[in-house]
Amino acid sequence: MIVQPDSSTGCGVACVAYTLGLDYGAALKIMADAGATNSATDHNVKVERLAAFLESLDNPIYVNQAQSLSEVQGIAFLYVKWPQNKRYRHWVVFRDGYYYDPGYRSPLQSYPVSPLKILALYDDPAFGIPLKARRDRKST
Repeated sequence: MIVQPDSSTGCGVACVAYTLGLDYGAALKIMADAGATNSATDHNVKVERLAAFLESLDNPIYVNQAQSLSEVQGIAFLYVKWPQNKRYRHWVVFRDGYYYDPGYRSPLQSYPVSPLKILALYDDPAFGIPLKARRDRKST
């Protein structure tokens, strides 16, 4: 997993970096240039911007909102809210039954909170081919 450099921001960028096979800086540059982050210095990523960014890649990753983790057949981005902090939102990658949190270096077998949103990732616009592995696709 790509670890976010600042514990208060950058989790969405780290999830994209992990999924595209990039380092954090390269993912941030591509995302900032595409308008997916607020700026090159503000690394916050909103749900709608993240989905639009992934679908705008030269080799698009298509996003379909799932209702539960049991629907996820490949990779998904989870948008979570910590119960003790009503304002804190966080992105996590879910893959093969493990949670890849950009705040940790190792995958987790369980996660302390349920996702607010589940963005299942696909290789085709009909949502028939789940994204199963990290990609090494670097351009938008």
